[in-house]
Amino acid sequence: MTLRLRVDSISCFFCCVFSLNFLVTTLVSQPFRRPDQVESLLAFKNEFSICKNSTTSSWSEDAVSFDGVVFDDDTGAVTELHLGGACLSGNLKANSSLYRFQHLRYLDLSFNDFSSSFPAEFGRLTSLDVLDLHHNRFTGEVPSSINNLSRLTSLDLSVNKLTGGFPLVHNLTKLSSISLSYNNFSGTVPSYLFTMPLLSFLDLHQNHFGGPLDIPNSTIMFESLILGNNLFSGGILEPISNLANLIYLDLSFLNITFPVNFTFLKLQSLENLDISGNNVSRLNISSEYAFPTMLIELHLSSCNIHEFPKVLKTLQNLQHLDISNNRLKGKVPAWLWNLPSLTSVRLSHNSIDGFEGSPDVLLSSPLLELDLSSNAFHGAFPVIPRSMEFISASNNHFSGGIPRTLCDSIFLNVLDLSSNSFSDTVPECLSE
Repeated sequence: MTLRLRVDSISCFFCCVFSLNFLVTTLVSQPFRRPDQVESLLAFKNEFSICKNSTTSSWSEDAVSFDGVVFDDDTGAVTELHLGGACLSGNLKANSSLYRFQHLRYLDLSFNDFSSSFPAEFGRLTSLDVLDLHHNRFTGEVPSSINNLSRLTSLDLSVNKLTGGFPLVHNLTKLSSISLSYNNFSGTVPSYLFTMPLLSFLDLHQNHFGGPLDIPNSTIMFESLILGNNLFSGGILEPISNLANLIYLDLSFLNITFPVNFTFLKLQSLENLDISGNNVSRLNISSEYAFPTMLIELHLSSCNIHEFPKVLKTLQNLQHLDISNNRLKGKVPAWLWNLPSLTSVRLSHNSIDGFEGSPDVLLSSPLLELDLSSNAFHGAFPVIPRSMEFISASNNHFSGGIPRTLCDSIFLNVLDLSSNSFSDTVPECLSE
């Protein structure tokens, strides 16, 4: 009897020890969360209509985890909100509980459906390093309170319905990236941007900015400048030449008429250049308009070009060439396929009728993608490298049989030969 009691006591002791150990381990593994922060999260959740699969659906007072939320391990304060595409819909009001998170360093509310005017209260979140609000429906001007976010390194307001002049950001000296594309901003671009010590990325695509650019000679940080689809004129090209370390430049659809001063093309670090939608017809005949030899991507779509620019021969690093929607006619020069790095070529919507050289002129090329659609190509379809992944040659006059060599293209994902004059049946390997 005594022995049995001892055994039961020992079992009870170990059971209590195990339970206590499990409780302690569980409590230690749970992140520390300040109750007031949890309360604010739940209040924020309840301010909006949310869909079934919203990131915030799992939030509750006793939730084990809060999707999209990062708490500070020591203080229990919310430091990051990753709510991009969280299916939040409605007005972001001035008294929103969002502004209680004074320790917030990272805020992503992109791809939601906020339809309010841009809240001035964002300026209260002075600990923010990153503010991402792209793809919403914010309206109106960006209030000057944004200038209070002195720690901000990245600001993305793209794809909204914002208006007014360039947002006031002269105090935000830690900014490295600004994205304002696809809005309705207007006016000039402030010169102080080009003296901000860390700013390297500026995207103003698809707005109504215009006027001159004032870029000092000492600007060294800028690597990406995206100005396409605005109201700038040819006068901006010379100032851009001061951006000595520029890698990415987009001047597409600015209604610039060339030839103009091409000093900006002396940017020897440039790897990606887009001047689509501008009239550069005389670029074809003058060697003085040499492109930077480091170019990897070159976009010349809709430039009123009548013949293949011979300056392309010098671009030994070129991987992607878009020369679609021009007035090219005759044959594609054989030298184009000798560019050693060229993997993607878009020639669609021209009047090209053939290829120089033998039918296998493309075989030695490292091509992966080729778009020949909507031209005047006739005769036999060319022999294609086995490495090809994408081929579009629709709306031409290719005749004869579809080459069976296409069956050897082991990586081919897209093949469009529609609206041609092929006479034979489709090879069995392509019809499976």
